[in-house]
Amino acid sequence: MSEKISLKLDTLPVELIYRILDHLDPLVILCSLQNTNTRMNTIITSYQPFQAYAHSAQTLETLNLSQNKIGIAGAISLAIVLKHNTTLTKLDIKSNSCGDEGEQLVTDALQRTTTLTALSIEQSYINDDQMNHLANALMLNKTLKTLCLAKNDIGKAGVKHLATTVLQCNTTLQELDIASNRIGDAGAQHLANALKLNTTLRTLNLASNKICNSGVSYLAIAIKQNTTLNMLNLQHNNIQDGTIKYLADALLNNTTLATLDLKNNMIETMGAIQFPVVLMYNTTLITLNLRWKNIDSTGVKHLLHVIQQNKRIENLDLAWNNISDAGIEELAVALQYNTTILTLNLIGNKIASAGVQHLANAFLQNRILTTINISCSDIDETGAKYLAYVLQYNTTISTLILQYNRIGDEGVQHLAAALLKNTTHSMLNFQGRKFKHGMMESLADALQLNSTITVLDLQRNKIDDKGSQHIADMLQHNTTVTSLNLSHNDISDRGVSYLAQALQHNTSLSILNLQHTKIGDAGVEYLAKNLTLNTSLTILDLSDNTIGAAGTRHLADALHLNIMITTLDLHNNQIGDDGAMHLTSGLQHNRTVAMLDLGENGISDAGVEHLANALQQNTTILTLNLKSNKIGDLGAVHLANALQQNSTLVTLYLQENKIETIGAVYLAIVLQQNKPLTTLNLWYLKIANREAEYLANVLKHNKTIITLHLERNNIDAKCVQHLAGAFSKNTTLTMLNCQENRIDDEGAQHLTNALLENTTIVILNLQNNSIGDTGAQYFANTLLHNKTLATLNLSFNRISDEGAQYLADALQQNKTLVSLDLQSNKIGKTGAIFLANALQKNTVKRSKSIYSFNDHQ
Repeated sequence: MSEKISLKLDTLPVELIYRILDHLDPLVILCSLQNTNTRMNTIITSYQPFQAYAHSAQTLETLNLSQNKIGIAGAISLAIVLKHNTTLTKLDIKSNSCGDEGEQLVTDALQRTTTLTALSIEQSYINDDQMNHLANALMLNKTLKTLCLAKNDIGKAGVKHLATTVLQCNTTLQELDIASNRIGDAGAQHLANALKLNTTLRTLNLASNKICNSGVSYLAIAIKQNTTLNMLNLQHNNIQDGTIKYLADALLNNTTLATLDLKNNMIETMGAIQFPVVLMYNTTLITLNLRWKNIDSTGVKHLLHVIQQNKRIENLDLAWNNISDAGIEELAVALQYNTTILTLNLIGNKIASAGVQHLANAFLQNRILTTINISCSDIDETGAKYLAYVLQYNTTISTLILQYNRIGDEGVQHLAAALLKNTTHSMLNFQGRKFKHGMMESLADALQLNSTITVLDLQRNKIDDKGSQHIADMLQHNTTVTSLNLSHNDISDRGVSYLAQALQHNTSLSILNLQHTKIGDAGVEYLAKNLTLNTSLTILDLSDNTIGAAGTRHLADALHLNIMITTLDLHNNQIGDDGAMHLTSGLQHNRTVAMLDLGENGISDAGVEHLANALQQNTTILTLNLKSNKIGDLGAVHLANALQQNSTLVTLYLQENKIETIGAVYLAIVLQQNKPLTTLNLWYLKIANREAEYLANVLKHNKTIITLHLERNNIDAKCVQHLAGAFSKNTTLTMLNCQENRIDDEGAQHLTNALLENTTIVILNLQNNSIGDTGAQYFANTLLHNKTLATLNLSFNRISDEGAQYLADALQQNKTLVSLDLQSNKIGKTGAIFLANALQKNTVKRSKSIYSFNDHQ
């Protein structure tokens, strides 16, 4: 019986192997033959077709494939990319499932990558065995600096691999995130042993890992010896009071840890007591966060020496504890001598007047605190009095937050009086306090003489006309407030009359917000009369009121003479056609208003006719908002006629009106000659075939429009055929947004034909247009020749693996596209292979590129 001879590929003559390789795809060579043995590697690397494939130019730096289902096949392609790509620095494959084999292929490739610096494999079902493969790969990696493994299934065995290989041998890793795994105390011990030797890791996130007291004790020992770690996150574990002594002892010796996060553990007063002695000598921690620790007055007492002597802590957060007046007394003593704390957060404690008195005494001595938050406490009039006394003499506090206390009229009076002498506050925010008359009067009186506050926010305070009168009195004397927000109050026409009178004399206020008050025509009349004399107000917001035609007439008269207003917001009032008519005379002569918002005002064609007449003579308006009115075709005709004469309007909003074919025709004709208009927003106007035809004629000749919005219309393939003819000749349009139409594959064909000739469109958005694989093929053919398109959005369409293959083939040769969005299509594992393979030959020169797609199979 003759013996059978078994031939192996790697034993064949080289020339015969070359002939076999001639019939194999380079992808197969990489996945199946490379790295089988030394001889095969030598033969493959000398095989010229493979050399061209493996060493083709590569410049992609960022690859985001998160939240897909790339599977084993996709992992194979990724492995190829990582082995041979020489530019990829950031890879995000979180929330995928590649399986054991897929994970191993990717991790093996990490050994050979020479550029990758950041890798995220968050929430990818990585278990201990897969962690072993990954750790072995990273042990030899010389480039990775950031690694995210959060939300996986890594236990103590997996962490052991990571600790003993990567953290002890890798010399580049600086940030490691293993949050939300199940490493427990045993895993913490492995990490601790590695940290004793590691000299590169700066940030370690171990949140939500079921680490208990013994695990923390191991980490504490490591912190004593480690000289590089500066941030350790241990929040959401099972750390109790008894363990804190270990961390405290470690911090006595550590000289690098700047941030230690222990929130949402089981630490209470006794645990907090362990820190103070240590922090007296620690020279690295600058933020101490002890919020939600159930710390009471006893715990605060132990912080006393820390606050007095520590020379580094700048931010102390004691919010939402159980600190009462007795604890505040201890804290206050320490603050008198502290020279580093800038921010003190005491929100949500049990501080009453006695505690405030202690704080006030401390603030009189302290010369470093700038921000103090005592909101949500029990401070009443007496407490406010103590704080007011401080504000008169303290020269450093710039922010004092007292929201949700029990401070009434008398308390506000004390605080207001303090503002007469205070020289540091520049911004006063009292929103949502529901001022009473006495409170408002006291505050206004104080601000008359205050010389530092520039921004005053009093929105949502139920300020009525009487309160408005007090504010008006203040404005007549104050010379520093430049911005006043009174929106969402109960100010009626009478209240506005007081403010209006103040504007005659005020020379500093430049921004006045009266949105959503109760202003009607009479109030605007008062305001308008005084605007003719005012020389400082530039922005006036009267939106969401009940201003009608009569009030608009008064505003128009004011605009005729006013030389300061640049922005006038009348959105959502009741101006109507008559109001628009009144505005005409004012706008014809006004030389300062640059932005006019008349959206949602019930303006129809008749009203637009008047506005159009004004636009013919106006030389300053740059932006006109007419969205959500009742403008039809005739109104569009009037606007079109005006645009023939107007030489300044740059942005025109007409969306959500009733313009149809005739109106679109006239606008189209005019836009062929109009020079200044650069942005045209025509979304949601039911543009269909005829309108698209006329718009296309515009774009053939227009030399100024650079941004065109056509979202949510009725644009189908026939419409696109018209538009495409224009795009092939237009030389100015750079951004086209046609998302949420009905373009489909036929429309894509017309559009791509145009892009073969167009040399200006840089951004094209075709999201949600029922484009399938045939349409993708048309785009692929275009990408082979187009030299300008940089961003292409084909998300939420019907492109599958076949379409992905067409696009991938094109990307191998395209040199300009930097962003391709294929999110929420039907691309699966095979499509992932094609796209990953394309990255091997893509030669785009750019700093960053995002390559995004979702798998819906």
